Amino acid sequence: MQTKSTDKICSWLPLYHDMGLIGVLLSTLYCGGTAHLMSPLDFIFSPFKWLKLISDCKVSIMVAPNAAYASCVKKIKDEELNSLNLSHIRLALSGAEPVSENVCDRFQQHFKSANLQEDIMFPVYGLAEATLAATFPSLDSKFHSLHIDEEELSKSQKVKIISKNSEHKSITTVSCGYPLKGISIEIRKNDFICQAGEVGEIYLQGSNIANRYYSKETHLKNNWLPTGDLGFLYEGMLFIVGRIKDLIIINGKNI
Repeated sequence: MQTKSTDKICSWLPLYHDMGLIGVLLSTLYCGGTAHLMSPLDFIFSPFKWLKLISDCKVSIMVAPNAAYASCVKKIKDEELNSLNLSHIRLALSGAEPVSENVCDRFQQHFKSANLQEDIMFPVYGLAEATLAATFPSLDSKFHSLHIDEEELSKSQKVKIISKNSEHKSITTVSCGYPLKGISIEIRKNDFICQAGEVGEIYLQGSNIANRYYSKETHLKNNWLPTGDLGFLYEGMLFIVGRIKDLIIINGKNI
């Protein structure tokens, strides 16, 4: 992400959450930047307070899950936009849950009048077992999404890319970028490595991966971490499509 000592980060994420503790507080200490923290309850009652703090402190990096950006679009009124200046934001990190292309587009459009720059949405993928970060987009790449055929995905668990205006029912998936330095990613199904564009469980390997849970045996498989997340690789980028526990098989059909 190339965080700089001049960066100012703003978050309401609780510090017992890995994205709040590692992604905001510890990363800020590491790079020597400035972190502005607020209570999660303050954000829940008023998302405007979060963006007002970002505006007043000239924050350059904001961090939140997808639902928080959706809440800002829904709850912040047009008349409140006049008091916001979001021109200093260079990155809006979105993680901790599936990222929606629609939410990212709506957030960008809604706050355009508050001087929000284009292409600042930054979907990321990580988990506590990986000491948080696993994949990030490159800074010089634009927000990237794919529209895939829903029927083909359900039938074969393979990705068939279609146009946004196709007559076929589609699912939109957002790129979470490329593996960070020192991290390897494999997509597996029934212990076999999937080809590019084939959906399976995401496996991670790297020196940052925890080798066990507290008071439990190792959860690694030959030094690889099974994440429980479903995804696929396309042109080296990771796309998330769900969780293994969310997949129901009825009469051979994946739902």
